[in-house]
Order: sequence, then structure tokens, then C-alpha cells
Amino acid sequence: MFWQTGLDQGSGDGISMIKFGIGQSLARVEDARLLRGLGRFTDDIAPPRSVQMYVLRSPHAHAEIGGIDFRAARAMPGVHTILTGEDAAADDLGGFPSMVPSTAPGGGPNFTPPFAIIAHGKARYAGQPVAIVVADTLEQAKDAAEAIIVDYEPLPAVASLADADAPGAPLVWNECPDNLDALATFGDKGVVDAAF
Repeated sequence: MFWQTGLDQGSGDGISMIKFGIGQSLARVEDARLLRGLGRFTDDIAPPRSVQMYVLRSPHAHAEIGGIDFRAARAMPGVHTILTGEDAAADDLGGFPSMVPSTAPGGGPNFTPPFAIIAHGKARYAGQPVAIVVADTLEQAKDAAEAIIVDYEPLPAVASLADADAPGAPLVWNECPDNLDALATFGDKGVVDAAF
């Protein structure tokens, strides 16, 4: 190893890997201001008249949403508005587009799930947004989100592709029987089969 032999592994100009190589400590110039609490980050910048948003997310992988009570949260200091899937549906905001070209098993068009920006009626994955809180500060938005009461009715869920493909598995989308929405084949099947 070069650090044991003392060989110069640098460019020949006297700067060696021994001094500046991987694993070697370097003098840091930014530590003093960070240790004194003087660091500035883009998250610290609050333009005038700006607001912050916090997303309340489902803790369940699959659940009916019976209702959302946000009256107490809306009355909290600094809160401007709270939006739910009901609001998104009423404003016809639609959802995230699916850009994956595919066909249904057996041919024909496949079911394209409406990936709503906020869950409406049902949460289909853990972490799916169920409400958005807009407030003067992020802390106020988080506090208000904690005051929101969501009536969840947990449903059976699948946690892996193998479980989702098993007979009788809970359906993520009722419109998609057997949880199989699309079939896509890439490459030359004959060449792949011959290779294995």
C-alpha cells in the first residue's frame, strides 16, 4: 500500500495522496460559523407575506376515510386554510398523470388510476396526503395538523408485489381485478429465454 511504502502517488508536483487521499482529514473552513449558530440556509429565508405548507399523511397503507374534522385546527393561530381531498375534487384538480404506456393483460387499454393529489374517501398507501395545512409558519402548520382528526377505517393491505399477486389479495383499486393493471414486455423474449 502506498502509505506504507512512502511512494508519492500524486501528480509528480510534490502533492501526494498521503496528504490529500481518501480517508485523510481536511481542515474545514465552515465549522466556526455553524458551531456559533450563524449558518444561513435557504429554509431560513422567509420572504414578506409568505406562508408555509405542511402535508398531513395517512399512517395506514389502506384505509377508508370516514371524515376529517379540522375545525379546531382551522381556528389555531396563523392558520390560513386547510385543504382536503374533498376540496381538490370540488375544484376538479384531478390528479398526477400516468405517463407509462402499457396495455391491460390480454390486450386493450388498461385502467389508469386517478392518482389524486390528496386522498379522497380512501387512502391507498402509507404516507398518502390526506390534508394540507397552510399557515404563517411551518411550526404553526405542523401544530394545526396535529389537531386534525381523521376517521380512518383500516382495510386489509398488501405489502409486497408477491402478496398483491396472490389469489384473493385485497384490491388496491376495485376497478383493477387481481391488482394487475398493465403488462409490458421489453426486449427479445427468445434471446432472454435462451440466455437462461
